[in-house]
Amino acid sequence: MTRDRFLSALEVVYGTAGVLGAVATIPQAIKIWHTHADHIDALSLITWASYLLIAMIGLLYGILNKRTALVYSCGAYCFMYLIVVVGIAMETRSFW
Repeated sequence: MTRDRFLSALEVVYGTAGVLGAVATIPQAIKIWHTHADHIDALSLITWASYLLIAMIGLLYGILNKRTALVYSCGAYCFMYLIVVVGIAMETRSFW
């Protein structure tokens, strides 16, 4: 396998893993929005907002450097983290 083919394959694997990692956040979002809103005080808005900021930086980096895997991966993370952050902020009405 040539280096270019290996890097292309790795790009696909990374992008797929990133999107699947973001999908793993769905149960947390469901708990926040539907099933366990009474336990939301145990979640840290600062922590989830930090995750969102890091994902946004990765997304921007991916866009500027035309890295498709980073755009898909970080874009998916941004979407899921935003759902969690908005849910925490709306339920707790607190920034701590």
